[in-house]
Amino acid sequence: MTCNYDKKQGMCIDGNFHLVHPYTCEPWTAQSVASFVKEYASQQEVVLKERVESEKCRLVELVKQRTFQKLTSEYWRVERAQEHLMMAELGQDNSVIEKARSQLNSVLTKRQAWREASDIAEVALQSTNTLESLENFSFDLD
Repeated sequence: MTCNYDKKQGMCIDGNFHLVHPYTCEPWTAQSVASFVKEYASQQEVVLKERVESEKCRLVELVKQRTFQKLTSEYWRVERAQEHLMMAELGQDNSVIEKARSQLNSVLTKRQAWREASDIAEVALQSTNTLESLENFSFDLD
């Protein structure tokens, strides 16, 4: 939003012109214009900070949700790898056991990578301070 003063039209506050001060109803003076613009700018900074923090929270929650959904939807792979390992152990063939362990390790490593990607994204979001960078943020585990 904007705030600027024009001698003929008065103070333009967010697209609306005010010939007198909106709070005191006094005619604009150089001092009241400067004071109002300064106060308006500080209010806008507070609003912007609140929007940034709100967007950060929303995006962190989105990252957590997507990670949870990915881990949940892919959990069947862990179960399958565990079953293969148990079957291999029952068969007592060392080469099959090693292959099954390797497959389980691969699945678990991939899941850990998703968790780490989520953590990295959350840290990146927390260190971001501009709306533009938050608007350009994307997170995908695929």
